[in-house]
Amino acid sequence: MNEPAGSERGDWQPPVLEMPGAIGWRTRYTEIIFADPPYLVLQATPIFPGGQGRLADRGIVWDPLALSESIVRPGAYYLLTSDCGYAPDSGIEEAVLVSHPDARTVVWELDIKGLRPALEDSCLPCEGFLRLVFPREDYKGSIGDML
Repeated sequence: MNEPAGSERGDWQPPVLEMPGAIGWRTRYTEIIFADPPYLVLQATPIFPGGQGRLADRGIVWDPLALSESIVRPGAYYLLTSDCGYAPDSGIEEAVLVSHPDARTVVWELDIKGLRPALEDSCLPCEGFLRLVFPREDYKGSIGDML
């Protein structure tokens, strides 16, 4: 197995916690736009392992476009963002690192310090990262259901 980046320098650290991943959400309508035709602004408040239970109060929502992109391409994504669309407004300072280690798996690495407003305070220290491992078909299905 390949060692993660940084391991050749000796600074690689394992995750603080590794859990099976799951994507859930609560739907909320934030406002009615009286245009022609009128429409509702719909947002999905995140539910995921290690996530804070009061994300709606903190204005943190899923970014459905970033989630959709993360299905097909690994990279750094602001999957969690502010309800205004600018992640730092909710205290989100880091992107989620998404990898596809094999054809059946999607992995998230969440920086605990940079994503602290979205993470459960009681079970995580102040530094390190949380790793969530998703079966790819469940991942695609959950995001498809949300969209």
